[in-house]
Amino acid sequence: MKRAVITNAYSAKNAGDAAIMLATAEMLRTLGFTDIRLASRYAEEDREFYSAYDLRTVSPAIAFPVRGGMSGLARAARLLASLALVSLLCLAHGLSRRHALHLARTLRQDGFLEVATADVVAIAGGGYLYSSRRRIDLTLLHHLLTMKINTVVGRTVVMMPQSIGPLTGRRDRLMTRWALSGVDPVVGRDGPSMATAASVLPQRRAVECPDVAFFGWARIANAVEHGVGSRTTVSATPVRQVRERPTVCIVLMDWSWARPGSEGALARFQDEMAAVIRGCRERGYRVICAGHSHLPSHGQDDAGFARGIIERAGLEIDGDQLAVATADTPDDLRAIYASADLVVGTRMHACILSMLEGVPALGLAYQPKTT
Repeated sequence: MKRAVITNAYSAKNAGDAAIMLATAEMLRTLGFTDIRLASRYAEEDREFYSAYDLRTVSPAIAFPVRGGMSGLARAARLLASLALVSLLCLAHGLSRRHALHLARTLRQDGFLEVATADVVAIAGGGYLYSSRRRIDLTLLHHLLTMKINTVVGRTVVMMPQSIGPLTGRRDRLMTRWALSGVDPVVGRDGPSMATAASVLPQRRAVECPDVAFFGWARIANAVEHGVGSRTTVSATPVRQVRERPTVCIVLMDWSWARPGSEGALARFQDEMAAVIRGCRERGYRVICAGHSHLPSHGQDDAGFARGIIERAGLEIDGDQLAVATADTPDDLRAIYASADLVVGTRMHACILSMLEGVPALGLAYQPKTT
């Protein structure tokens, strides 16, 4: 039985990130892996969700509690204590793999054992390798340290496509260079990421590859069956019927948790999206507002944010001509998008998932990855 561990997995309560995890697992299955595990800080709360997809969630190699459960200082202390212990195991691994594994079992370091005994470690795709406005970004540090452990003790390490940058601080650039020094190739999913990789990792081989969510679910067999070729993953979708009153699905991202780049940026975004919704309704379009993320520990609630914007537009939700749709899974989202004639996405994966359903997408490029 071939076993793969996907590290740096994000919460399934963000359905776009869950789409990345499910597509990565599907890709690994086509390569013959039958036991696929997700190493995540959200392992406990995501266990039930991923078990429905025959995926097992496990603890990360380095412990780092999610926000909300304890103070920031306590979270940092837990991270440093776990890092010290795992660093000891990495040093032992360099001397004797067998003794390092025995020590890890004795110390009950299950996350370390998952990575050290996997046939392949896949670094999850996404958009987490960037500098925040915090003085010390513990989340970025945790991701980079996890990557480094993968290359130190993992048998084979592969990197899924992700955004890299912007890396504004010298410390973040040096840490990224160090963490990715054992990854070959470095895989970016957009042009700016490739430019960042070239400047931060000048001696590393870097390749550009589309976001892994484009891979879809269980579509490779269908494509091969129709003689399209093994690299084609999305089957053809019939031409959609144009209705008299088209449905526009607007996917709104809750920005209230972020530190805005300029004063009043969040309010401007809310006002502009309210104008879009109001304009669509005035022209007789049916409007569905949808969201991807409901993550209280991170202060994210896309559906609640959408309701606030609709109220800002001076409109009332009637559940038919103007509705807010909630979704718990990527499959739920795809069903919502399949019912629309156009998707306007302030989340990149809303655009990807709608295109997988043959529905045209208008992406609002709030970050370079959308372009």
